[in-house]
Amino acid sequence: MESPRPPRPEEMDDLHRLSALCFGFEPRPPRRVRERLPRVPAGVRVIARDGKPVSQIHMVYNHLSLQGARVKVVSFGGVCTHPQYRKGGLATQLLAACLQEATAANATLLFISGERGLYRRPGAAVGGLGRLRGLLLPVCSSLYAVPFVILYPVFTACFGVGSESKIAF
Repeated sequence: MESPRPPRPEEMDDLHRLSALCFGFEPRPPRRVRERLPRVPAGVRVIARDGKPVSQIHMVYNHLSLQGARVKVVSFGGVCTHPQYRKGGLATQLLAACLQEATAANATLLFISGERGLYRRPGAAVGGLGRLRGLLLPVCSSLYAVPFVILYPVFTACFGVGSESKIAF
């Protein structure tokens, strides 16, 4: 049984097809995938079976300034498993490996889009007050007193990215 690992360059076309299958979009021709992603993105982790990736997760590190304190954050997304391999704990293994990696990298805040048992089981907390966010966001963004780009991290930290957002501390 293969453990989570970064994908190999020759697996990028397979990963794109896996994402297209799981997220319901039309896959690009392999040449276009290689043009768009000439190298393997740093934060991608996969589990493969029979030499092909069947489950994946994407991690992106960044920094957020909160009240002058610089906080290292990590975002997870693009979590998917091929339908034939679901319910086998592959996404759970990927998430556990990425949480361990993020902890070792001293990330103190984690953003996850989506609401699933996969995220609740390790203790992710709902970070959004969707209705309040939905009321305040248009008002604040229309004021133009402070550019919305500056306000967005505050809204994200306080109210979540959306009604299905998770923030783990």
